[in-house]
Amino acid sequence: MDEAKLKIKTDSLEPSYRAFVLGNIPTIIAEEFGRGYDFDTEANDILVTAVFLLLIFAINEDLFIDFVSQGCSISREEASSLFWGIVTALPEPYKNQFIVTAHEINNSAGISSTDLAAQIVETESAIATLPTIRTMNQAEPVYSSTQAALLREGRASNSSPSTPSPTTAAPATPPTWDSAR
Repeated sequence: MDEAKLKIKTDSLEPSYRAFVLGNIPTIIAEEFGRGYDFDTEANDILVTAVFLLLIFAINEDLFIDFVSQGCSISREEASSLFWGIVTALPEPYKNQFIVTAHEINNSAGISSTDLAAQIVETESAIATLPTIRTMNQAEPVYSSTQAALLREGRASNSSPSTPSPTTAAPATPPTWDSAR
């Protein structure tokens, strides 16, 4: 990225955040996080550059991970851990500003409204070409198996309600247990 584009990026930052980023914070962050990886001077310089570009929103998470994993000879997983470690280590007002701004940039960098409108039209025309799926013939009866429906059907087919008759009569007195037996 050339100096003119970097100047445009840094000039567009909120003043206190710009002062924070243009200070020595990228170097401090890179040295602190690079210590755990035992980076040499070249790898540390690459990490400083990556942190700076990340903080001015010149690169996103994926580009940061690619840049750091290739430039510092670490795995993508390690570079991803570095990314999240750096983001969570930012001081609170700047961390919130970074997360909100990065989210806004990622959402706006997606599809333009004309691309989106074209994709919607294309999708709707593709849907229109799909054959209709037969779900049910309207002349077929609808069956229900709920308890209320079954009771209604039973009452409709049986006009006179019937109470079940017991098969055996209940004894007049309940049985007692004789302990002598």
